[in-house]
Amino acid sequence: MAASRREQQEVVHESAQTTKTLNKAGQYVTVETNEGTLRGVATTTVNGTAYYRFSGVPFAAPPLGELRFKPPQPHPGWEGVRDALEEGSDCLQVMPGGASGAEDCLYLNVYTTSVRQ
Repeated sequence: MAASRREQQEVVHESAQTTKTLNKAGQYVTVETNEGTLRGVATTTVNGTAYYRFSGVPFAAPPLGELRFKPPQPHPGWEGVRDALEEGSDCLQVMPGGASGAEDCLYLNVYTTSVRQ
């Protein structure tokens, strides 16, 4: 059974280790996960609380081809550093007037106030 989004976020948070600590808003931070290295950004809320943002993190293999309409499968990972700076695709939606989004839409946005040192 596939893990919930909350469980996936915890896995990313728990398995992350910083390779570089950057605490100023707008600067990049790099973490190591089980799937590979992610580049996110240090930022702040409107109230000034510092946090790290990792956007568009794949939590499962894209559901294309043989995986279409099947339970999510583990993501194979990636080589090098993957930018996690922009949200992933919206899931495909068909509405009056057309369709938008993509089938490759299994991404998480992870927000945390700390990463392991």
